[in-house]
Amino acid sequence: MAGKQVGDILAQARQFHQDLSRFFGDLEKVADRERVKMLLSYFSHQEEALQESLRSFETSIGHEVLATWYKFPPESEGKHLLEHLHLEPSMTVDQVVETALALVDCLTRVYRTAAETAPTEDVREVFRHLLRLADRQRDRLQEQGDAVKDL
Repeated sequence: MAGKQVGDILAQARQFHQDLSRFFGDLEKVADRERVKMLLSYFSHQEEALQESLRSFETSIGHEVLATWYKFPPESEGKHLLEHLHLEPSMTVDQVVETALALVDCLTRVYRTAAETAPTEDVREVFRHLLRLADRQRDRLQEQGDAVKDL
C-alpha cells in the first residue's frame, strides 16, 4: 500500500460523498414507496451538501497540512460496500436508514483511524473535526428516517 497525503484522503472522502449522492439518487428512481423516495432524495441532497462542505473545509486547511504524508493511510471499505449493495424497489425506510448508517460508518472509521494515526497534531485535528461532522451526519440520517416513518 502506497502512502497518501492528507489531501488525497480528503479527495477520496469527497468522491465517496459524490458516489453516495448518486447511489441514493439512483435508488430514488426505482423505489416504489413514496416515503422511501422522500428519504432517498433527502439523503442524496445531504451527500451533495457534505461534498461541498468538505471542499470548502479543504480550502481552509493550510497547504502544509494537506501535503502531509501518511506512510500507512487509512483505507475505506465504503467503495466495495457500495458496489455490492443491491436494494430492491420495495425497500423499507428502515432498510434505507440501515444502509445509509452503514455507509456513514465506513467514513467514520476512516476519519477515526486517520485521527489516531495522524503524523502531526494539526492533521489529527483535521480528522477529529471531520469525525465530529460524520457523527452529526449519522444523527441527522437517523432523525430523518424516524421523521419519515412518523408521516
